[in-house]
Amino acid sequence: MKKLIILILAVILGVKVFPIGVKIVNLPNNIKAEENVVKETFVRNLSELEIYDFLSIYVIDENIYITNWTPRELVKLSLQGKLLGRAGRQGQGPGEFLWMETVYEFEGNIALLDSRRFVLMLYTKTLKFIREMRLKKHQMGFMVDKENNFIFFGSRQRDFYFEKYSKDMVPIEYFGPSVSSRSSWKNKKLFDDVRCALYVPEENGIWAAFKDRYDIRYYKNQKLAVEIKAEKGFFEIEEENVGGRIVVWCRKGRALHLAKSGNKLFYFFLNNGVSYCDIFDSKSFRLLRRVAFKHYHISISHYKENIFYSLSNDKSEDDLQLFKLKL
Repeated sequence: MKKLIILILAVILGVKVFPIGVKIVNLPNNIKAEENVVKETFVRNLSELEIYDFLSIYVIDENIYITNWTPRELVKLSLQGKLLGRAGRQGQGPGEFLWMETVYEFEGNIALLDSRRFVLMLYTKTLKFIREMRLKKHQMGFMVDKENNFIFFGSRQRDFYFEKYSKDMVPIEYFGPSVSSRSSWKNKKLFDDVRCALYVPEENGIWAAFKDRYDIRYYKNQKLAVEIKAEKGFFEIEEENVGGRIVVWCRKGRALHLAKSGNKLFYFFLNNGVSYCDIFDSKSFRLLRRVAFKHYHISISHYKENIFYSLSNDKSEDDLQLFKLKL
């Protein structure tokens, strides 16, 4: 009865409540970052391929896929930066793009989310268009689980962080109650989107990082198990009046990428113009070290073990650059 009363009060007051047994890890703000310990290898200048403005980078099966913004297209490169193919164009027809959010492997092919067209498009790995599937609502990103179900996140219908659909787009379940399911969206001050997520098939687990704060959560079998968060104020925030509602923006810090290799969890983020990676023990959830990068990496994808590929656009450079990172 006592637990029920606490839960009811929390719902009324809009207080964040975690299930009993959830492990909470609070990180202090004074952690010193190691510098010049990461090998950042320049691969090539992407302006040579007329790639200047992009949305994301993904490494799948020894190849790099970049969602290009101008022009709208999916570009395939080798790990050495050699151009292997281009597909798509701007438009609203089959195989055309407006806003490409996520690229993921699906049943031996490539699935690509266009959040503005509300479609999930399928391409072969040689970039031949297969078909597209219509979504019922806006989604910002997705993953594919070990049973080939789609797990979407970032829906503008914010009652849950995650929505699972079959490969035929039949709804299966929703999980991870969001802040908006316990408070009024009209008065909400913080955009509570999941910025990036990682599915771990051998654990049936999901790691998620949030858009406007340093907050990493682990869901095991659709249940929240762990939260790792920095002290309040780690990411600087700004308040703005939007349509009569005060909202909070985090313009100088954001999550970039989550990856796991062995017992290590990698969390990449930006903060005050610098790219960082926090490396955790994924069993004890202890922070092993924080590293700071020399270059300003703004999109990152895991290749294998402790090797990553990134896109960088230094303040001193106008050109988009492809890097290989070894931590």
